[in-house]
Amino acid sequence: MILYILLFFRRSTGSDAPQAISYSITAEIAKILLFLIPSLILVMYFRHKHWNIKQWIKKPSKNDLISGLIAFPCLIIIGILMALLAANTGSAQVPIHPPSSITGWFILTLFCLLSAWLEEGFFRSYLISKKDELKLSVPSVLFLSTALFSICHLYSFPFGFLNSIISGLILGILFIRFKSLYGITIAHGLYNLTSYILIALI
Repeated sequence: MILYILLFFRRSTGSDAPQAISYSITAEIAKILLFLIPSLILVMYFRHKHWNIKQWIKKPSKNDLISGLIAFPCLIIIGILMALLAANTGSAQVPIHPPSSITGWFILTLFCLLSAWLEEGFFRSYLISKKDELKLSVPSVLFLSTALFSICHLYSFPFGFLNSIISGLILGILFIRFKSLYGITIAHGLYNLTSYILIALI
């Protein structure tokens, strides 16, 4: 819980939620260097309980491919359904401002992948790996993982929050089934990036 509060509490309270401002390359680089990378290193350390970074990185496997191919279309479908529900009910959503340059898109892609890796590393890999230590059943640890993940998206209530509940369940189930972090992480990162791309196209 201390790690959760340290890394995600500001977003849970809405104080670190996305704002309707123009995209800033400088701000994104600052977030990557000052928050995402240090947070990711901290989560990976707690996950593996040592500082040998080479042992943190495993070779991608068939399970990574399978879980990623299942997760990505599921996330896209859920996201589209929630966006349609929000549009039809007139729910206010925070506008997403995509970048306007190639450099901006490169930084945004890096940001989406690293933030997905942080979230999957903590909410799926780290928390679910604590199942035995916390003496939790599979459904209980899946509930805990999904609940904490969705609380981080409470600022996007109701449909973004509902999206995070459904997505969190699917990602958690896939992690438990395939023991694959890369697949769901890439799917999650590409889903986040796709949101920006669709807004840019529209």
